[in-house]
Amino acid sequence: MTSVCQIRAARRHGSIGVSLLAFACAASAHAQTADADNHSDIVVTATATTATKTDTPILRIPQAIEVVSSEDIQDRGAQNIREALNYTAGVYNGGDDSRGDFNYIRGFESVLYVDGLKRNYGFVYMPRPEIATLERVEVLVGPASVLYGAGSSGGLTNMQSKRPQLDFGGSASVSYGTFDRKEAVVDVTGPLGDTLAARFVGVVRDSDSRMDFTRNDRVVAQGALTWRPTDRTDITAIGIYQQDHNPPNYNVIPLCPPSAPMAQI
Repeated sequence: MTSVCQIRAARRHGSIGVSLLAFACAASAHAQTADADNHSDIVVTATATTATKTDTPILRIPQAIEVVSSEDIQDRGAQNIREALNYTAGVYNGGDDSRGDFNYIRGFESVLYVDGLKRNYGFVYMPRPEIATLERVEVLVGPASVLYGAGSSGGLTNMQSKRPQLDFGGSASVSYGTFDRKEAVVDVTGPLGDTLAARFVGVVRDSDSRMDFTRNDRVVAQGALTWRPTDRTDITAIGIYQQDHNPPNYNVIPLCPPSAPMAQI
């Protein structure tokens, strides 16, 4: 009889242990659910200004949009917009043309914007944007004529410039690479007062290119000032100086240098 009581007691203790374990798991799951309900925006990791021209969380934008941050650009080692968008769904690069960054979205040539302002017009070539001056690159998939007017049916590419921060920070780098590429980059930001902040980005590059007698040199200086009178008001002024020595080197024949003999016809 004693042994039977001990077995029953053990069974009871076992049942109690299992019940307590199940209750603990249920309580933990309920706590996690309640915490998720209290922080419904916990999965929102970034905002995108391209789709609505406001700082709207990506989950609330009813349109496909891809965001490539400056951290992603740095991790990928991208040196231009074409390389930064290599892993973006639906985007195809038109080729490494030194006359500009050309990409296609869903088979249509993308229109390029900088801070929401149109950058390219038809066949007018402009210098390639400097990747070090950009905070992120946003790709809006699909037509957006309501916000941006006439454009591409495939979508648009909007490059966001780096903004000053009220917290001091910065970075500097020196690199050497293929084609005798030597480059120095500096990025410094910080407060000038309680409501005023500044930022400076500088780039100096001395490099050859994949074609003989064709340079790939660049000097960039971008300065920005931000005045934040209230928590909901920002006024930013951005100025950039850019000088490139980078003749066309895509499917073209470069001119002979002065020291090279001219062909006799």
